[in-house]
Order: sequence, then structure tokens, then C-alpha cells
Amino acid sequence: MLSLRSALSGVCGICVLSLGVLSFAQQAQDSKETTASKEENVVHIGVAIPYNRSRHIVDSKWAQSQLVRELKMLRKDKHSPLLLDAVALDSSDRDDAREEAEKKECDYLVTILFSDPAIPGEVTAGPGGMQHNPQIIGNANPRENLAAEFAVLRLGSARNLAEGVTAVPAGDDAISAASDAMRTVATRVAHEIRKQRPPAPE
Repeated sequence: MLSLRSALSGVCGICVLSLGVLSFAQQAQDSKETTASKEENVVHIGVAIPYNRSRHIVDSKWAQSQLVRELKMLRKDKHSPLLLDAVALDSSDRDDAREEAEKKECDYLVTILFSDPAIPGEVTAGPGGMQHNPQIIGNANPRENLAAEFAVLRLGSARNLAEGVTAVPAGDDAISAASDAMRTVATRVAHEIRKQRPPAPE
């Protein structure tokens, strides 16, 4: 009788131990799946060094770091499952930046061009020939503003996902103007990347 009771006790102990092992294994698997799910929702954004064609003095590397910082602050959004992860690139040229972004396994590339808003009727020229600078509608003096033109490219696609321009008063404080511009650009870039779009036709 005693030996039977001991045997039953041993069997129960083995069952409890087995259940504990299975429970631990299930928790580990669930944790692994959750981590993988979060990784799948991370969107990597490569930010190229801005190119300054403006008369205002702007430190391009500083402006890039400001944009990366603003995008990191917008990493989470309660209305979107996507998590944004911005990384600074070493290139300012679009083609070089695209190649670098691909090597760093980015999903998107953001390029920035600082320029002077055009005065109606004014024609400007640059390294690439005639330049079409953005125009400001209203009574603001274009020469007192700094324009930041941005483009968002989905890597693997030949077309821009989105593009736009923001112009902010600069006056004698181009640093504050560039900081304000990068904050606005970051908000628009995050919105465009998180925007739900219909699937492209096959």
C-alpha cells in the first residue's frame, strides 16, 4: 500500500513538473512572437544630410540631427501600429543616400533641400541650371523666409511617396528657423508614412 502511494506521489510530481516546463515554454514562445511582431512594425527611415541652396547660413549636419531627433520623438502614435526609427546618413546626394539607406536596410529615405522662396517673376540659377524655388502666397517678404523642401522615397520604388515644402520666417535667426522647419517636416513625414494607402495595382 505504501509503495503504491509512493508511486502515485512520484507520478503526480512528474506531471506537475511537466506542466511547469510546458507553461514556461509557452510563455517563452509568446514572448518571442510578441517581440517579432513589434520588430515587424518598426519602420526604418534614413535621413540624408540636407543640401543648402539658401542665402541663409544653416549647418546641414545640425539640421539633419534635428530632423532625426524630431522623428524619434514621433516614434509612437496611438492611432498607428507603426514604430518609426530614424537614422542619420552620411550622404547628401540623393543617389548616394539611397544606396547607403539600402545598405542600412532602411524602408524609407528622406531628403531635404533648403532654398529661398522665390519672388514672383524672379528667375534663379544654380548648379543644375534654372531653379524653380517655392513661392509664398501672401504679404510675407520671401527674402526673410527659409524654405525646406522635402521628399520621402520608399526604397524599392522609383517614385516619391510624398513631397512638400514648408517656409518659416528666418530674419537674422536661421538656426531657429531651421529648427522650426525640421519640426514641421518631421510631423509631415511621419504622417505620410503612417497614412493608409490602397494597395498598388499589380
